[in-house]
Amino acid sequence: MITVNDSWPEIEQYVLELEKRTDQEIWQALHQCKISKYFIDRLVGKKWKVLYNSDTILVGSIHVTEPIIYLADHLKPHQRDITLFHELAHLRHPILLSSLVDTRITPFEKNEREIIVEYFGRKARADSELLRHAVLSFGLEQHVYDQASYAAFRLTPEQLNFSFAADDYKERFPLIMNFRV
Repeated sequence: MITVNDSWPEIEQYVLELEKRTDQEIWQALHQCKISKYFIDRLVGKKWKVLYNSDTILVGSIHVTEPIIYLADHLKPHQRDITLFHELAHLRHPILLSSLVDTRITPFEKNEREIIVEYFGRKARADSELLRHAVLSFGLEQHVYDQASYAAFRLTPEQLNFSFAADDYKERFPLIMNFRV
């Protein structure tokens, strides 16, 4: 059985197969209402914030009555961002993709919804501009760990022209200093 912890190719294949054999109107709604900069700005405008939580068995959750996204405090940067976008996908589609709204669903259906949420969350996180916007909008620490995060948070050659930056980075990352864009 596929879960949210499986690899991207497995999750993508599962969701694409599921999409072929289920109601297309629901899928159209999911594809049309993506996580966007505008959506993130609306959340921030409504005072949504991200807090770290050490006493939870979940890696991420949404507070039901307050505008808070909780992330486990032990997550590595990549997992933190995946979890953030998973929770953003729940917020983007609270009726279609929430297992809290419909308590009559089976454990299989709940897992299926979580996989769909994971799919849309990971797709959104792979967009470097959206990743940058979410991390900065919620005041989270920037990390580089893959191609999307590199594109979102890399140093530009212009930044390295500042003496305080160049000296520090020459010492810490000598190969980057020799790289020309």
